[in-house]
Amino acid sequence: MILKRTALLAGIVLMLVGCYYFAVSMIMITSYTFDFDWTIWTLYLTIGIVLISVGPGIIAYAFAGNYSSRYEQVKWQMIQLPISCPECDHPIEIHSLEWIGPEEARCPFCSNQIDVRRTM
Repeated sequence: MILKRTALLAGIVLMLVGCYYFAVSMIMITSYTFDFDWTIWTLYLTIGIVLISVGPGIIAYAFAGNYSSRYEQVKWQMIQLPISCPECDHPIEIHSLEWIGPEEARCPFCSNQIDVRRTM
């Protein structure tokens, strides 16, 4: 919990410092005095843009970490069917089967029982 609060505070501080550097660089370029050093201006602008970009990512990490730990991982189930009915050789489509049990289905054309395999 302390790590998340520290990350949140660090993200806010980085955004504020980035806004400061960006504002200073904009004041330098719009003051119409071109006697400043262009490398300093470029450095201020670059640092400002980078910090403004990184800050919200750290803040999002601080908030997303709390929500991801509350939910369990989703478990998926895969159903394996034969390509065609063993009795009538008609292609099997999952939406046209008649389910008679959790692992049993019938062919809609010949009513033959088809074994279904489920995997986790």
